[in-house]
Parts: sequence; structure tokens; C-alpha cells
Amino acid sequence: MDPIDGTKNFSAGIPFFCTNLALCKDGVPQLALTYDPVRREEFLAVRGRGLTVNHSPAHASVRSTVLESVLGMDAGFDDARGARIFEIMVRIWPGVQAIRIPGSAALGIAYAACGRFDLFVHHCLYPWDIAAGLLLVAEGGGLITDRDGEPATLFSDSTIAGGPGVHADFRRLTAGLPWRA
Repeated sequence: MDPIDGTKNFSAGIPFFCTNLALCKDGVPQLALTYDPVRREEFLAVRGRGLTVNHSPAHASVRSTVLESVLGMDAGFDDARGARIFEIMVRIWPGVQAIRIPGSAALGIAYAACGRFDLFVHHCLYPWDIAAGLLLVAEGGGLITDRDGEPATLFSDSTIAGGPGVHADFRRLTAGLPWRA
């Protein structure tokens, strides 16, 4: 559980933060809830039952290219890793509809799970940031991997999450970039 994901946003009065909760069995999320108290939005997934946002079914993006997509990217708290995210932004800009830096990893992943972000990329995560998102994205029909393209786990310190098509295009566009500081 992360009671306030996006603590810098919260402490600065920026209304983009959430509570993140996952119930895991043998390291695999079975129940996931990301709750945005400002918008009163509940992103909920139960393994095998799909993703809902405020009790309505939701799905990851069906876009196939970065060019037609809105990306969420976050630099995190590690300066060297954050610099790599900015290098990636420069590499793909202006070949993207928009890039947003939300300031809450858990809410960014939830937005990717339901298609608000076509893709969300973060480079400095902890288990409490990603646990719920693993299931939200999977149940929304999306793809969530680490920076190397391997399936993300509770212990992945990075994520690329969103629709499978834009995920593949993003990986193609960023192939060969130095992800590690």
C-alpha cells in the first residue's frame, strides 16, 4: 500500500496524487485499486475480471504509433535516471501528440491502463508504485514491461505500460538508447 503516491504533488497542493493498494499472492497481484480522491475515481481490477473505472469497463489504448499518442513520462527522484527520461523525450519529440509529466507513478500507470495515456514510462519505481498497476494494465488489455522489454514484476524499477501497439512502436523508437545511468 502507498497511502499517498505523488507526495510532492500533494505537499505542493497539486491535485494529482492517489492511494495505491494491491493484494498479492506469491508476488502476483490478485486485486488492485488505485484511488484518486480529488476526482473520486476508482481504478479497480480483480484477476480475470477486467478493469473498471468507477464501475465502468475500461481498456488500454488501441493506438499503434507514438506519433498518434499521448505519453505520460516521469523522471522520478534519481537525477541520473531522470536525465535519461529527458533524453528519450528529446529523441521522440516532436513525433508524438503530447508528453505529460504527471508526478504520480501509480496514477500514471492507472491512466495507461484505461487509455487516458496511450503509454506511461517511468524509470525509478518501487514495489508500492507498480504493484496495483501490474494488474490494472493486464486486466485492461495492455502491456506492462520493464525498460528492457521483459514482463514487469513487483520488483521492476522501471516500466513501460500501455497499449500493445504503441508499446511496440516506443520500444522500436528508443532501441539503443542508454536507459541506465
